[in-house]
Order: sequence, then structure tokens, then C-alpha cells
Amino acid sequence: MKKVIFSVLVIFIVNLKANAQLNKGIWLVGGNGSFSSSKGTFEAGPYSQKSKETNLNISPNIGYFLIDKLVVGLKPGFTWYKSLITTSGATSNSTRFEVGPFVRYYFLDKTKPVNILSEVSYQHEFITAKPETGSSNTFSFNAGPVIYFNSSVGLEFTVGYYSHSENFLSYSKTTQQAFKMAIGFQIYLEK
Repeated sequence: MKKVIFSVLVIFIVNLKANAQLNKGIWLVGGNGSFSSSKGTFEAGPYSQKSKETNLNISPNIGYFLIDKLVVGLKPGFTWYKSLITTSGATSNSTRFEVGPFVRYYFLDKTKPVNILSEVSYQHEFITAKPETGSSNTFSFNAGPVIYFNSSVGLEFTVGYYSHSENFLSYSKTTQQAFKMAIGFQIYLEK
């Protein structure tokens, strides 16, 4: 981990004149990966159990700058879940695919080699885990710095919060709220 941080700092110092294309009409393509660990509540009819969950998420994105520094786009995602019901010791693993919109804004001047971004996203997913079917909704907010290697490539480090709820046709419901950290890589495509 120390080598990664050192490498990023060296690249940052060498490329102090780098900046991204945050202009209207530019396409943004990239994604991020995140890891989170959370505690939640599982409810099925009159029963309620506490759980611990681990998530690994890979989320590509594609967006378009509607105006300078404002991106609107689509973010599909792949998530691997591991859940432990703490009261019974039962475990489960699952993989999920989701899709939804995002809005992102860059706060600092476009010519800076480092910028601060914030992003709000919503993801919806249809769950089919035999014999259950259902759906989930995730709302998240992330913010953090992006470091530009040149005018087309940036590395971002974000922290954020997400709220996730799942509903199954068997009337079970799961809710989670957690903080998360993510590392992302974005490419800014000029016309």
C-alpha cells in the first residue's frame, strides 16, 4: 500500500501541469472499485435478525458533460456480497448486477492538476436468487479528490455513504447503511 501511495505522489509531483477536460460536450468513461463492511437488519414476517455484510463492488460509468464541470451519466455495477446472520451463524454469498443514473460535479478550476468532485447516484436491481425474486435500491453520495496524470486521465479517491434496501416477494426485507471508500480511474474523451 505504501508503494501505491508513493507512486501516486511521484506521478502527481511530476505532472503538476496536468489538468482534465471538464468542458461541456466531453465524454467521461471509467469506473471505480469499492469495499465496504456493514451491519444490517434482516426482517421476515415477525422475525428480525442482525447481520454483518461484506461487499466488493466494481462499477463502470459513462457520462457526458452537460455544462462545464457537470456530468450526467449511467452507472452499471457488479457486486459480490457475503452476509453473516449474527444471531444464527448462517452465511450466504451472492452476486448482483445493477444499473442507474449518476450526477457528478467538479468544484475547483478546470485548469488545476487536482480537483474535488462530488457524486450522487441511484442504482436499481432485479434480484433472482432461486427460489426468491425481488428488487433492491441503492442511493449513494461520494466525494473526494481526483489527480490528473494528463488532460485525459484522472485517478480519484472517494469516501461516501450509501443506503441499500432489498425487498423479496416472500415479504422479507433487508436494509443497510454504511460508509465506503473507493478508488476510481476516469478517462476524459474529447470530440
